[in-house]
Amino acid sequence: MSVFGEFDALTANNEGLRLLREGRVDEGLALLADSARAGVPWALATHSWHHLIRDNPREALDLAQTALPACRAWIESIYGDPDLVESARYQLINARSNLALCGLALGYPPAEALAVWEEGIGVGHAESAFYPAIVAYRSGNSIAAKGATSAIPVPALAGLRASFEGDPLETGSWFAEWCADGLAVLGLFGFESPSVSRLEIDRMLSLPEVRNAGELSSEDWETLGLVHQEDRDATERGLRSLAESGSPVSHPAIMELGTLLVDTWDFLSPRYRDGWELLVTSLNAPYRDVVAVAAWNISAEFRRYGDAASAEHFGQLALELGDATALAHYIRVAQEEGDMDRARQLALRAEGLGSMSPASAAARSVLTLDAAATSDPHVRDWFAAAQGSLPAALVASEAPIYAWRGAYNVDVASAAIATDYFESCELACYFEHVPGDCDDCGRLSEKFLFVASGAGDGGYSAFELCSPSGESVGVFTAFLDVMAGRPFVGAVADLGEWLDSSAPLFLGTIDSQGLITLGDAAMSSDGRDVSVDFEVAPGTYAVVCWVGRGPSGDELLPVAFAAGTGSLGEILALRGHGLPREERDRLIASMWGTPGRRVQVLMGDIRPEVLSHNYETLKDADPARAQSYALQWAERDEAQDARAFAAETFGCGSLEVLEALESRGWLEPDLPWWRPDMARDPRDVWARVLAARDPLTPPTEQVCGDVVWVRRAAARHPGLAPDLAAVLALDPDLRVRLNVARNPVTPAEVVAVLTGSPDVAVASAAASSEACPTDALVRLARTGLCAYAVAANPHTPTDVVEALAGNSSAFVRACVAERHGISATTLILLAADARQSVRSAVASNPGIDASTAAQLSRDGDEWVRRAVAGNPNVPADVLASLTLDSSEVVREAAAGNPHAS
Repeated sequence: MSVFGEFDALTANNEGLRLLREGRVDEGLALLADSARAGVPWALATHSWHHLIRDNPREALDLAQTALPACRAWIESIYGDPDLVESARYQLINARSNLALCGLALGYPPAEALAVWEEGIGVGHAESAFYPAIVAYRSGNSIAAKGATSAIPVPALAGLRASFEGDPLETGSWFAEWCADGLAVLGLFGFESPSVSRLEIDRMLSLPEVRNAGELSSEDWETLGLVHQEDRDATERGLRSLAESGSPVSHPAIMELGTLLVDTWDFLSPRYRDGWELLVTSLNAPYRDVVAVAAWNISAEFRRYGDAASAEHFGQLALELGDATALAHYIRVAQEEGDMDRARQLALRAEGLGSMSPASAAARSVLTLDAAATSDPHVRDWFAAAQGSLPAALVASEAPIYAWRGAYNVDVASAAIATDYFESCELACYFEHVPGDCDDCGRLSEKFLFVASGAGDGGYSAFELCSPSGESVGVFTAFLDVMAGRPFVGAVADLGEWLDSSAPLFLGTIDSQGLITLGDAAMSSDGRDVSVDFEVAPGTYAVVCWVGRGPSGDELLPVAFAAGTGSLGEILALRGHGLPREERDRLIASMWGTPGRRVQVLMGDIRPEVLSHNYETLKDADPARAQSYALQWAERDEAQDARAFAAETFGCGSLEVLEALESRGWLEPDLPWWRPDMARDPRDVWARVLAARDPLTPPTEQVCGDVVWVRRAAARHPGLAPDLAAVLALDPDLRVRLNVARNPVTPAEVVAVLTGSPDVAVASAAASSEACPTDALVRLARTGLCAYAVAANPHTPTDVVEALAGNSSAFVRACVAERHGISATTLILLAADARQSVRSAVASNPGIDASTAAQLSRDGDEWVRRAVAGNPNVPADVLASLTLDSSEVVREAAAGNPHAS
């Protein structure tokens, strides 16, 4: 293998070709020679050809002595890849054909060359079929030459003519004379390539399209689809039958049959000739789209045999007629040539063909890059470097299959991948533009990561990613309705249309103990959102979102969101362009991180169609999961049909019913369909839950031994006795302890104990209580725990609150900035904060001084200026300047200020 390994030998071949294209011929041939000695047949074919046209056949034959055995050995070594073996054998024949010409140039008898060419005919090598005709012509046998030529199809003859005319030849060289004789043989045969005139093109453009409604019936389309079988012979028989039917469907059938028949190595066979004639016949079809596809397939055949001019002629015809594959090809050509105006023009044209056309992926790539060009420079540079670096095919290499697991609902314009359900968050931390740790509700970045859900709110499908063996290796969702109509089980590679044009952004990792949920970022254990939960293998999961073109066309938004473990997780982390957290946060803030760039609509309730769809879809395949969705659906007060259905199907408030609701994260349901006359089964516990909720009847200590749903209700009761609160504060159930901490009647001594809870949500709820002792608040502030709750508690001393102005959490700093009575010094410090949310809080504080108000009125963020404009205590001159602000939202806020003139 010389000094090269297999990969290096192929690299040397590619580099040698590049040098040849740049005109650095000697350097390129030297690299190709090394690659050929290592056994790469492509390199030997190119090397021998160039030495032939340079009139240096001896050097080509000298290299062949070592290169030919190496090439044969290399082909044997790749036996596991049939397609590569087939291509390599073809290139070896190509190289041997070139070397046979080198031998003829040096005066060798033609018998050996003719033997090589006889072998080459079997692998579809056009030169092998034609070169014997030149040998016959040179011997004076023009009739034999003409006869041999007549067996060769038009595309191959066109490619041969192009090769004879195209290469720069040494004047008077042996090969120049060979090419001249080859052109003379083609002249004897009277060969001409087909072409189409401008007049014919104009006629074709006026034709209707067969795919339009009414041109073919639904039965015709079904018939055409059914003839395509895995068995090529069966497909051919079906297409021939339709082609001969004389009905409108015969025209697409003729074109498809021609395409099928030319797909063969045996280009001298009647099968190929028949296919070619059918394609040419299809140029006269009465449907524009049939002609367009035929033109593109004719172009492909000319390109296959080396006639670039004819290939371009028919390629442009297919493009003008609107063929989607031609559009995709020319979009890529324009990109490669750096003609982005042309690429953009073609991409906009391709958008009208629909998302499933072959051109849509190429168009989306161009238009997404175009959208990125209008972004901040650091976003534009990142996107250009990252676009397409995590294609669907790479994900499919580890998880080829996705399986539908349900649909979820997004109400706050952000979707989350999490390891659990979380409590409602008073901070609404999921409205921050980047994931962070929240010490109020317990959402930590290793448990909970979220992104903007495409264009905003919607219902989206959740999928399980499966390895080739069927093992679950991750979860996946897509926004912008790109998964609408997808089957329950599908191929990940089918998602390439959206993923390949997008840029992956690595968000971090989450650690699962066996559960991952996918749903609304505000999802909580008593929230009214539809989530989908997955039972997964415990471990660390890498989380990535793909950023692409939004629906408006001029923005970048997440188009898909996934988490994966094992080797899939490694790929997601590696290709997701892992950036320092500061740079990642900066990118997100620029793309969808401010209220003006992201929809933030908190809807009142779930979409019933999401839940009903999940129930109907899963009721046979997964009855338990379907039941949980139906029960959650019935929790809606206005869902009368769902309530009646739940009453009839699931009946009373049994433990099984409550556990099914709990599996959807619903820990304190209302069971609005339940009636007292339904409580006849000993397993029903709902009557006791309602008794524990009765505000007129305080709970007794008997509830401590009851089921968890009764204890949860008792812990919230407005008449909860102090001694019972103390007992329930030690309950093993987190929700019970949380309800005690949130209950305003819980005594201070119990609240103080709960501030030391290891559960963040419980400790934070206790710290938010107005009963929380001051010394407990001071202790928490010193330790840095529950900082937001401490800062927000009105009983926290002002000096303790101001000490939290340097907290790492923007939530906490914004809370400090909102507090009345904060010193001007602290407000000045926070007015320079990097986060918009903190500066906005300062801007709205009535204690702001004139210089700070003036400073923030010139802030680069319109939402900060808006907050200043709405502050009734800003100086008149500052308010007057804001009435002339460039932003409409700022001017509206200034006009609404009570002190506006």
